[in-house]
Amino acid sequence: MLLVRVMVGKVEKIDRLVNTLRSIPLRQSEQGWNCVTWVREALGALQADRKTLGTARMEWNKVRDAAMTYCQKKRDEHRFDGKGNYDMGKAATYDLTEQKEGIQ
Repeated sequence: MLLVRVMVGKVEKIDRLVNTLRSIPLRQSEQGWNCVTWVREALGALQADRKTLGTARMEWNKVRDAAMTYCQKKRDEHRFDGKGNYDMGKAATYDLTEQKEGIQ
């Protein structure tokens, strides 16, 4: 389930982005692996490439903390439990590069 989106950078070369993300394996059979592990590895690969993204915030702790804080904010606002008045067809979005919310 998609809860929120956090924009961490502006794409300069979409083909490189697609290739890099496709190269990050899913390791569902490994103990302790999860989607957060995948995102951390993907961000590391994009950061190492230095040609895929333009303006970007790639520091893992900042990205992780922003995503978790934003998700908790949306949870507190009842974004996910049906008690709020939100268009569930649109994902709540936070732009980390500009530190502002897009779609609420």
